[in-house]
Amino acid sequence: MFGLEILDVVVGLAFVYLLLSLVCSAINEYVSALLNLRGRALIQGIEHLLDDANDPHLASDVLDHRLIRSLYCRSVFGRMRKPSYIPARSFAMALLDCVENPSPPRAMAAGGSPPRDADEQRSHSIHAILDLLKDDALEDVVQSFGDVADQAAAAAPLPHSARRAVTSAVAASRTELQKLHDSVEVWFNNAMDRVSGAYKRRTQVWLFAIGLAVAILMNADTVAMWRQLSSNQQLRDSLAKTAVDQLPSLAETVRVDTTAAPDQVHAKAVYDAAMDQLDRAQLGFGWSAADAQGVWVDPRLGTVLRKLLGLLITAVALSLGAPFWFDVLNKIVNIRSTGRAPDERPKTPEASGKRLAEVAPK
Repeated sequence: MFGLEILDVVVGLAFVYLLLSLVCSAINEYVSALLNLRGRALIQGIEHLLDDANDPHLASDVLDHRLIRSLYCRSVFGRMRKPSYIPARSFAMALLDCVENPSPPRAMAAGGSPPRDADEQRSHSIHAILDLLKDDALEDVVQSFGDVADQAAAAAPLPHSARRAVTSAVAASRTELQKLHDSVEVWFNNAMDRVSGAYKRRTQVWLFAIGLAVAILMNADTVAMWRQLSSNQQLRDSLAKTAVDQLPSLAETVRVDTTAAPDQVHAKAVYDAAMDQLDRAQLGFGWSAADAQGVWVDPRLGTVLRKLLGLLITAVALSLGAPFWFDVLNKIVNIRSTGRAPDERPKTPEASGKRLAEVAPK
């Protein structure tokens, strides 16, 4: 078996991996939606981000802010579901508002009594943000904003000309405040990238566990599937043709919006569609009497090891996720399409020579 036959086997196997990965992803999405795992990971990341020994109430104040609280939704059981995505702008506005206008318990814990003077409160807010961000590049911005605020507070007894100068300085301070707001957004986005990376690593572990369970329950043995596709040309051609035909329609299913909350209805729809395609593959998923006889009733070491190896390879492949196998299948199909067409008959050297003799001038 050479050339396009091997490519057809690889295409069929990659297509099966893609469908099984969609099954695992649907199960993972259903469980995540049921337990609100993504929302919990996001809130834990924000709590860790705002963990400050000098201000232990800051995280709870930000999460209870109206801009953040409005993103919560009520589940079917009546409990509030944590959001799976928080815009950076909303977080920055909530954080700056909570730092500038601390709640009474947090103000008491921070300084013994809430700031009574507006200038003192603004200065306290700026220094709190600076300590929180731990970014030396913001010192000039904070210092500039503090100076302008002091001038604005002392503007009342000044002459009219000086008051106009202070007004212009206050207008310029808005640009500095916007820089501070943008810095908070960048800081939040960078932190959420780390939270997202940690969640993806945990998801990959869960996908491996789910993939191993699916492989065992469905008897999705990679070694057996390879041997079956290699020896059955009709099955190989049919599965390769199905993969090529169904690949465009699977693009929207594979490309999942990471900012959207997990949806149980969507997960069930993806699961049903993938299982329907697997049933049409005619690869004989499931445990037959011969499999049970060879592995469990009358086991042989070689048979058991081959079966365990095939199931383990399948589990590892499924842990890579549906997007990975979608990209791999796309590349293989593109390589396959550049080869010889299935109905094209290769010309033998004798036929080519005969044709040249016929058209040669006499």
